[in-house]
Amino acid sequence: MVDIAPITIGHTSDVAELDDLSKQMNQLVERADAFVVRDDESRDNAVDYLKSLKAVAKVIEAVTERFRAPAYEYYCKVRDEKKSILAPADKAEAIIKGKLAAYRKECEEVAAALIREELEKRRSAELEAKEAEYRAALEAGETERAVEVAVAMRQEHTPVPNTTDVAIEAGLITETEGVSYREYWYADLESPASLSELVQAVARGDAPLEFLTINKTVVNATVKKQKSAFNYPGLKSWSETKLAVGK
Repeated sequence: MVDIAPITIGHTSDVAELDDLSKQMNQLVERADAFVVRDDESRDNAVDYLKSLKAVAKVIEAVTERFRAPAYEYYCKVRDEKKSILAPADKAEAIIKGKLAAYRKECEEVAAALIREELEKRRSAELEAKEAEYRAALEAGETERAVEVAVAMRQEHTPVPNTTDVAIEAGLITETEGVSYREYWYADLESPASLSELVQAVARGDAPLEFLTINKTVVNATVKKQKSAFNYPGLKSWSETKLAVGK
């Protein structure tokens, strides 16, 4: 049973207060444009104005919080209720998808075996033909031709096709309308120690630079702690001065 009671978000007085504050906000920009900081007194006045802006932001935050908090709480209840209601459907979907994927895998394995068998037959026939051509060249005294055939036999390499695509084209695997199968590939480090090998590969140009990313959260936390003492190969540090206004 759905257990979500209706709520009232915001009151008439809250809306009126927010509307009144909204009308006054543009005046803040006009006053900021009018400020001229040319001496210590006007500088201090500007700082006082910045402090008042912080106070304005707190007022707006307090009023909007009367709307946001109950609205977000209600949203969370609806979201959780939806998740609970859909849980059996999600579980059923996972079960059916698992069975379909298993059947598809079975079909692919059977088709792959048939295709490999056919390829082996073709390769054997081609090899026999090449060997016959080689023997014929030798018997005819065509040594140069025999060498060419031998080299071709050694260098010849037939790429292995995508057996799934071939099986679909050959009708060994049939598709169901509205259902598609996607192949996902993943890659990761072989082990933590292999990171150095990847770094060296990037340095040599054997792997793209994009394979290496900086953990900016850790780097920024470290430079914040070490400041000017921060010194690591390949990394640079700098500081920027930004104005902050106290309460």
